[in-house]
Amino acid sequence: MRNEKFFNVSFSSPALLGGSSPETASLRVPPFRSQLRFFWRIAQASSSKVLNPKLLREKETKLFGGTGSTDRESQESTGSSGPGRSKVDLALFGVDRSAKPWAPTPGFTFERGEKREQAVSYLGYSRVRAVEKRKQGIKYYEDYSKALLPPDVVCRLRLSWYGDPSSPRHLDSKDLDSVFNALELMSSFGAVGNRSRHGYGSFTMSELDGDEALVVPTHEELQIRLSKCASKYCVGWTDAFVNKTAWSEMWPKGFARFDDDKDKKISVWVDSMTHRSIEDAFIRLADIWKELRSSQGSNRYVLGSSELPEEIKVMYRGQGDSARWPSQLRAKIFRVKGDGGKERFVVVFYMIPYFGEKTFVRLWSDVFGRLQSERDGKGFIQLPYQKAEL
Repeated sequence: MRNEKFFNVSFSSPALLGGSSPETASLRVPPFRSQLRFFWRIAQASSSKVLNPKLLREKETKLFGGTGSTDRESQESTGSSGPGRSKVDLALFGVDRSAKPWAPTPGFTFERGEKREQAVSYLGYSRVRAVEKRKQGIKYYEDYSKALLPPDVVCRLRLSWYGDPSSPRHLDSKDLDSVFNALELMSSFGAVGNRSRHGYGSFTMSELDGDEALVVPTHEELQIRLSKCASKYCVGWTDAFVNKTAWSEMWPKGFARFDDDKDKKISVWVDSMTHRSIEDAFIRLADIWKELRSSQGSNRYVLGSSELPEEIKVMYRGQGDSARWPSQLRAKIFRVKGDGGKERFVVVFYMIPYFGEKTFVRLWSDVFGRLQSERDGKGFIQLPYQKAEL
């Protein structure tokens, strides 16, 4: 017997999702499956007394399947003689295939050094750019990248699993709980597609009960929701780093909890400003990213870079000279309800540390300080840690 749960999915920022051709955007299941596995790792690691990446990977493969799971135990658990199959299935419904690609307005730029640059281009590493054209005297804009899903796309995500214990793909209650924990994180912090660490592909989810629409929170309600969710899956700040030297041993342990302050905080920051359009939110986000990266000088690799110092390449072996150090600081854009019920957008930063020597704490402390500093009288609010109610 198959059990099912449906979720409303609502995008709040454009998504760089390639389809059958580079010029088309297509919303498919694999990016959501990848997000589910990522947040499952976080939920598992944050509740583990001792982090053992090898055992967690084996557990992940048995639950979600894998291309190389050919050991006897995995074969028996899946009823297959080949690679393991996932015990949970995802499917998308209600996707509007006729939705036109999103094209940013060229006028939305920000200062970068001595020039002005389109915020969407800076955050998209030049994969996104609006080009002004004229046809029969009428001015219009053409998107540089056609693989941009509009920021107002909504659809439904179905989660299904086998509840029958006799099924080789049976999902027991403990594993099912772990999947729903991952879905909770995915709903609050998930994003799909390219450049999803820079605000693209942001979405929220809610469990579907009937046909009600996903409720858009106020600015204050969003802070409470994110604080409660992240607080369930966090570890002490200096303990959050996996102090290993091989990339194969890296594993995200959870959100960071800062215990030094009088009031405990977590590694989630919400902009105190809200914005009237997605373009305005991108400008705010691009301006912050530019400031954070430029402030680090030769240490900017801590925010993500393919140009790593030799000592870092030696320290983290196994990726080769072309290795890219991904940023552990991520940004997401949320849709919130403003005064009079008007739609607004807000930028959120969050960090899930999972690799780096503890000496990097000083570098990150400087980044966090700059993130919270006021700009035009407005800064980012670091959310408080909320102890889970028993």
